[in-house]
Amino acid sequence: MATNTSSLSVTEISVATSRPSRVIGMHFFNPAPVMKLIEVVRTVVTDQQVVDDIEGLARQLGKVDVTIGDKAGFIANALLFGYLNHAVSFYESRYASREDIDAAR
Repeated sequence: MATNTSSLSVTEISVATSRPSRVIGMHFFNPAPVMKLIEVVRTVVTDQQVVDDIEGLARQLGKVDVTIGDKAGFIANALLFGYLNHAVSFYESRYASREDIDAAR
């Protein structure tokens, strides 16, 4: 079973099944037909063959995969939240205006 969630724990989903070693995350970025990146999210009990199969599927779909461990937010969201928090800090300290921060992204 593959899940596209970016906010639920793949590990928690897996332990609710009878075959947790066969559960993996396959997080597509939107819009999925355009974006190339897929986060393949393994748990500590995901079989390596499942990981290999999903990485192969990603390549067949013309996608670029990054394989990561299960953690809330995954790679892209973790980077995005850091960026957004810095932007808020810049605005609150009057280091830059909203318009300048938006233009700099």
